[in-house]
Amino acid sequence: MSEVGESTRVQEEEKIRHTGYRLHVLTGELRGREIEVLADRVTIGKSRQCDVVLPDDSVSRQHVEIVREGDAYRVVDRGSTNGSFVGGARVSDAFLKPGDVLGVGKVQLRFLPRDARAEPLPSDKERFGPVLGRSLAMRKVFGVLERVASTEVTVLIEGETGTGKDLIARALHEASGRRTGPFVVVDCGAVAPALIEAELFGTTGPDGRAGAFELAHEGSVFLDEIGELPKDLQPKLMRVLENKRVRRVGSTEEHEFDFRVIAATHRQLRDQVESGEFREDLYFRLAVVNPVIVPLRERREDISMLIEHFSRRLPPGMWKPPRTRSDGALGRLRVARQRPRASQRR
Repeated sequence: MSEVGESTRVQEEEKIRHTGYRLHVLTGELRGREIEVLADRVTIGKSRQCDVVLPDDSVSRQHVEIVREGDAYRVVDRGSTNGSFVGGARVSDAFLKPGDVLGVGKVQLRFLPRDARAEPLPSDKERFGPVLGRSLAMRKVFGVLERVASTEVTVLIEGETGTGKDLIARALHEASGRRTGPFVVVDCGAVAPALIEAELFGTTGPDGRAGAFELAHEGSVFLDEIGELPKDLQPKLMRVLENKRVRRVGSTEEHEFDFRVIAATHRQLRDQVESGEFREDLYFRLAVVNPVIVPLRERREDISMLIEHFSRRLPPGMWKPPRTRSDGALGRLRVARQRPRASQRR
């Protein structure tokens, strides 16, 4: 190995110095699992005697071994039947660097520093609830949504107007354990600033009524266009998210409710945080999970799927399969150049 190549390898291996590493399973039965490794020597194979067990027919009983040598990690094939691979090349003895894909038979593992953030796996499905998409961009979003749907984490959905953020929010609710509870929507951009507090928290008095959080008890509340929330209400919302306790406007009593929050915006909230228009702590409280929905013009491979889906809603006899030839209308849609729009909501 040249001195330059050796120097580069050493620099990359510095990233995992003394911290161990993680193996992110990309394919196979354990797809999506992350395995944390701190030991200096681990064996990988199908046998239960191995440190990392991969239940796959393409994996040998004692398939491969990863050995720490100083600040480097070495992978050694143990005479496997179907081979070991690094970056697609078959190896018998090689060094691993952060980000490498290690093939153990047909199972692929990404080798990562222990403190690195793994990229979520794209879903192998082409829909999440009523939301459709076969593009990699949408399947990545579906992969994130599938992982968090059954949890209680707060989700902030970002994307341009018309990308289906409201459909995704409802689909999250329907895929959660709260599906039998209420799904309450508050459009923060459609309610007058003077009325939004009452809409969220409720009011007292003879004409008093429950607010969105109270109505969403044991369900989900969807705060659409959260970027439009007046700044003076942001601290109050922050307190509600922290302790799940709500005080109606005009009251001194607080009541605890059980709800999950899903929010959405067409704005770039990070820019609003930097400009002081949106509270930083509220942003991070909302954006625990932060999927960004890509507009259709950037995922044209979804066009034919969507045309067919919506065409089937036509009355019987009116639907015809979309043309797929490149010289047809569908072909022109797929390759049409992006035209600048006269206006765009920010």
